[in-house]
Amino acid sequence: MTVNAATTPFAPATELPVARVTTLVLKSNQVLEVTKYRIGGGQLNYRELNGAEGSVDTQQVDWLRTTQMTAEVRSVDLPVVARQTN
Repeated sequence: MTVNAATTPFAPATELPVARVTTLVLKSNQVLEVTKYRIGGGQLNYRELNGAEGSVDTQQVDWLRTTQMTAEVRSVDLPVVARQTN
């Protein structure tokens, strides 16, 4: 039996890796979705999904809401990631 990529429902994908998203919530209620962040010298430096970079004082971050919202976003994305790795 010859397998053809055009007729195979699960042909190998050439997708880019999925970035892990962190949802930062500031005390001002501003929400930032970032792919990378680093804390140093009292500043949180980040890179947003669109590639823009910025920083905020760590005291401006609502760490409890950041943890909660990031967990929610990642739990929703988990089935998608599982499908892509199988």
